[in-house]
Amino acid sequence: MSYTIPSLLVIAAVGYLVVDGTYAIRFYHSRLSGYHVFFHSAIVGLLLFAATAVAVKPLHFRIEPFVDPLMYKDVDPAVTHLVLVFLAGVLLAGLINLLRRKDAEELKAMEAEGNHVDVLSNRAMEAGSPVQVSMKENNVYVGYILVRQNFDSARGALVLLPIFQAYRDQDGLKLHSASNYIERYGRILEANESIEEAAHGTVAISKSEITALEILNYDYLVELIRASD
Repeated sequence: MSYTIPSLLVIAAVGYLVVDGTYAIRFYHSRLSGYHVFFHSAIVGLLLFAATAVAVKPLHFRIEPFVDPLMYKDVDPAVTHLVLVFLAGVLLAGLINLLRRKDAEELKAMEAEGNHVDVLSNRAMEAGSPVQVSMKENNVYVGYILVRQNFDSARGALVLLPIFQAYRDQDGLKLHSASNYIERYGRILEANESIEEAAHGTVAISKSEITALEILNYDYLVELIRASD
């Protein structure tokens, strides 16, 4: 049984098939970089490869009687293994999609024109996850969504408890911190102020001003804060 570079590419492609074809995973990857998607695709492909390696030998003997021996004898066992990896990937993606129908519905809604902000803001508020809200004029807020005011209409707004406000430079790659709210929140906690008192520092962002919204994981949030000036 021999595996070549094309075989490794097939394994990686199957991993990407699962990552991109699975709504639950793709929803998560929609806010990660291409590097993360590539890395996770490779990991999934290798896991499927290892799992099917355990089953390929017994399956080989089970399917052999049903295949024309003249056709089967020249087939490299490695090819059989790769076919099983592909089939396992398709079955895994289908199973996850079946179990996570809500993610499928939300991702489809997010991919619909003008609907991604609605879906992501609702999910972020339910999960209590931090978000990065990009606005016109290259303004950016990072914080937590407290309320979605009349968000079904064009005049809707997000009420955000900001961690910091920033702006993007012209190439759109780096965040320069314009104001930092973390020290103030530290003083609020030390003074044992209520959430109502803390909420005086909220900002209302008009839906029409929002150009993009991303849900952040906590590790990325820490990196973002450290990377800001």
